[in-house]
Amino acid sequence: NLNGTVIADTVNVKAESHRTDFTGTTSVSQEFYARKLVNNNIPQENETFTFCLDQLTFSDQQGWGWERLQTTQNHLNNLDFNISLGEQTFHTEGTYWYHMYEQQPANPNDSAYIMDPTSYIIKIVVTKNNTDNQLEISSRQRYKVPAEININARINQDGSINVEGMTADIAAKDIVFNNTRKVTRLTVKK
Repeated sequence: NLNGTVIADTVNVKAESHRTDFTGTTSVSQEFYARKLVNNNIPQENETFTFCLDQLTFSDQQGWGWERLQTTQNHLNNLDFNISLGEQTFHTEGTYWYHMYEQQPANPNDSAYIMDPTSYIIKIVVTKNNTDNQLEISSRQRYKVPAEININARINQDGSINVEGMTADIAAKDIVFNNTRKVTRLTVKK
């Protein structure tokens, strides 16, 4: 209206408010980061690889499935998933699941590398704190997914992921994709 009052069911405020009757919630953000290595070392400047970050979402047509949020390439050994300016922003309480992985070549035999098939599941729980009703990330869990696990077969009907057989409690600094250069041997005939 004309005096600057907002009339809405939900208002997300990302700035300072001087209203004493404000009882809304602000948003909270999470950055995604991984490291890239080749033969346990920083990749050479000409070595680039492609990485994906997907979020588990629900649609009436498909049910639960992965939605691509970001595809990016490494810059030397750092990956930065630039989602919403480097972050995924949460506006509501809930449990959010992400899948981070390196894109595999269509024909692995044509690649100069043995690709790291490891992927990672990240579970983020967003809640409101009891003090001022603000959103906060109450837990972050990271899981290393072995190559033999089909992540799509692990989606439960309630939108959670069955993490059995995955390595839990992975530190953010330990999310690493490490490829190996294939060794080409020359044979010299005399």
